[in-house]
Amino acid sequence: MKHSNSEPSNLLALQLHSNEFAKFYFNYCLQQEGLDLEEALRESIRSMGVRVFSCIADMDLSSVSDFAHRRSAWSSSQIRSVSEKVFDLRIH
Repeated sequence: MKHSNSEPSNLLALQLHSNEFAKFYFNYCLQQEGLDLEEALRESIRSMGVRVFSCIADMDLSSVSDFAHRRSAWSSSQIRSVSEKVFDLRIH
């Protein structure tokens, strides 16, 4: 289900604007693709589109872009916090 392009597919990006589908995709990355929390978040951000994700998360666009494209790292508590906020999930 992961996409390999640097640009998200239009259909996937549109679907990920739906909060329920975004949650499903994030969980899919974690459970079916076997990605860890950090990689699942990066994949979800790239799939949603950095601009859309930064708006939903109410975060600086450049910070989200840097994280999504591995130019910076976030702490594990920030990753959990952002994941919980955007995907409305409880992560332990």
